[in-house]
Amino acid sequence: MRRIYLVRHGETDWNRLNLVQGSIDTELNSTGIEQAKKIAERLKNKKIDIIFSSTLKRAYTTASYIKSYHPYAMFETSEKLNEINFGEWEGLSFEELERKYSHVYLMWKNHPDKAIFPGEGNLYAVMKRVKSFFDDILQKNFSNIVIVTHGGIVKLSIIYFLNLPLDFYKKCWIGNASLSIVDIKGEKTILSLLNDMSHLTSEQIRPII
Repeated sequence: MRRIYLVRHGETDWNRLNLVQGSIDTELNSTGIEQAKKIAERLKNKKIDIIFSSTLKRAYTTASYIKSYHPYAMFETSEKLNEINFGEWEGLSFEELERKYSHVYLMWKNHPDKAIFPGEGNLYAVMKRVKSFFDDILQKNFSNIVIVTHGGIVKLSIIYFLNLPLDFYKKCWIGNASLSIVDIKGEKTILSLLNDMSHLTSEQIRPII
C-alpha cells in the first residue's frame, strides 16, 4: 500500500490579511512557524520515505520542520507543487478583486473550473502540471510520501487521485498546516483524511472568498 500525506504550509501574514499569494514567495509568520512545528510533531513517528516540497519558502520551511524528525528520508523540491500563479491578482485582497475584476472574480469564486484568470489562465493548466508531478513520482518505489504544498494544489491533488471533476475545487477548504491522506492499494484509491487540524492549538475559520 502507498500512503500520500498532503500537507498545506503554515500561516503567513498574507493568509491572515486575506491577500492573494499565488506565486509570491511569502514566508511563515510566528503562528505559521508554530503550526509547522505541530504538523511536524504529528508526523514524527510515521514511516516516511521521501518528502516533496513546493519551492516557495512558506512550504519549504514547513517541510523542513517535518524533515527534522526524519533525517534518513529523501527531500526534494518541485516547482510543479508551487501554488497557482494568479498574475496581476497577486497581492490584492479579495475585496479588491471583487471591485476591480468583478465578473472574472465572481466566476472564479462560484465556478473556478470555468474561470479564466491571470497568470496560469485556468485550472486545467494547473492540473496538467500537478498530474505530471504525480504521474512521475508514482512510477517510483516510494510507499510513504509527504507532499508539502499549497491549498489550491492540495485540492487539485485530491481531484487527481480520486478522478473527480474540477468543480470539486470549490466544494472543500484546506486550512493552514492541515493534513489530508490518500491511500492507494492496487487499483483502489481512498481519501482517508481530509483537512485535519486536530494537531493545532487554535481553530481556523474558513475565509469568506
